[in-house]
Formats: sequence, C-alpha cells, structure tokens
Amino acid sequence: MAVKEAPRGAVPLPQKREPIKIRIRVPTFITYYLPRLLLACMVVAVLAVAGREGLKHWPMTDVEIVGRLSVLDPYELAEHVMWIKDENFFSVDVYKVYQELQGLPLVASVAVRKRWPATVQILVFEDLPVAIWNDDQILTASGRLSAIPEGFDTSELMKLYGADPVQSDSVRIFRRLQQALVGTGVQVTSMNVNAVRSVDASLSNGWVVRFGRQYFDERLQRLILLISNLDGQQIKQVDLRYGKGAAIRWQTTGETG
Repeated sequence: MAVKEAPRGAVPLPQKREPIKIRIRVPTFITYYLPRLLLACMVVAVLAVAGREGLKHWPMTDVEIVGRLSVLDPYELAEHVMWIKDENFFSVDVYKVYQELQGLPLVASVAVRKRWPATVQILVFEDLPVAIWNDDQILTASGRLSAIPEGFDTSELMKLYGADPVQSDSVRIFRRLQQALVGTGVQVTSMNVNAVRSVDASLSNGWVVRFGRQYFDERLQRLILLISNLDGQQIKQVDLRYGKGAAIRWQTTGETG
C-alpha cells in the first residue's frame, strides 16, 4: 500500500513541550540583611549631612593656650586666632592657626589640635630672649633673630652688636663669658663681635674689656683673676690682647700698667 504524501507546501505542527522552570535560591543574607544594611547606611549618611549642616550654626567657643610661658602673653597669642569663632569643628583649619602663631616673635614652635566639640588647643614653646641685637632685634637662646614684640621691656637685656655672619659665635661667647662671671657679682651689659670676630665687652662694674679675636678662653681666665684682685671702680678699660698680661686704663689718673 503506498504511503500518502503530505501535500506540498504544508509545514508540520511543532509538538507541545512543557515549560522549563528554573529555581534560584537567594541566600538568606541578601534577602534579609542586605536591605537592612543599605537602610542603615542611608540613615547614617543622612545624619552625617544633617550634623554637618547643623554644626555650621555651632561655632568654636574656646581657644586653649598651653605651655610654660615666661615672656609671651597667652591672651595676646589667643587674640591672633580669634577668627576661629566664626568657624565650626569641621571647617576650622588647624594649619592656618599654626601659620598665624609660628611666625610671631619669640615663638619657637607650635602644635595645634581640635578637641570636640568646640575647642582649639594650642601648645606653644617660647624662645627665650638672650640679648638685643644691634638695637632693633632680639637674639634668642636658640640663636635666632626675632622682632621685638610690641610693649616688650628690653631694659634688662644685654646689648649685642655685630655682623650677622658671626651671630652664632656671639651667642656662644656671651654664654661662656656669663658662665665665667658667675660668683663674681659682675655681669655683661653689652658685647660687640665684629666681622673678624674680635670681641669687646662692657661689664656692670664699669670695665670695658678688649679680648681680641684669639685665645678667648685663656684671656677670660685672666679677666676673672683681675676682677678678684683689683678695685673695679677705679678701672676704665682692660686690654687682654697680650701674650700673658693686660693693659689697664685707670679712671682717675689714666695711667696704664
């Protein structure tokens, strides 16, 4: 029996298939904890923004100066940074505070930090004055030259004169001289170190002492012996620029010996 062919041009119908179902199990962490974590992050972000906006209307209220200050006035230091009262904890620039104070006369170093919620704490180390340098600057214990602070009393400071290149030598020589004079009742009132490092000093007993530029320590020992053995009120000048002796100019007769 012959097979009956399908009419030409006809397309067989596809067979029906059951739909495929794929099931993906989502971990409990994602379904339960992730939404809560995202919500918590959003809450924190909103609170942070709100807090910062709120603190714009909550200015810094205190400037705290800390340090052992014997020359500098803490209230005057605070006056230089009173602009922080218009700032808040987040906006105040501690580096700007540092710059304002670091360049002031007799300030050796500064450290600045913020303390929650409204305080700027400033640690100040002062540079002690040693002498008046060339009548218009202060020579400090660290060997720096500083401007004379407004209203600062310089009458008790020794006067140093000299060329800037010998500044460090002036401090060293002054300290050595003052140290040697301890116990004699005599102090240095002024000292000059010239460009060739020749030293002249005026003492509180009225003596003008010429050390020259060599053998300073040896000549200093001779000066101490002279102070111990001579009446200081009768001597005008002591010249130590000799090998083993000294030339003395007297107040009354003008003789030398």
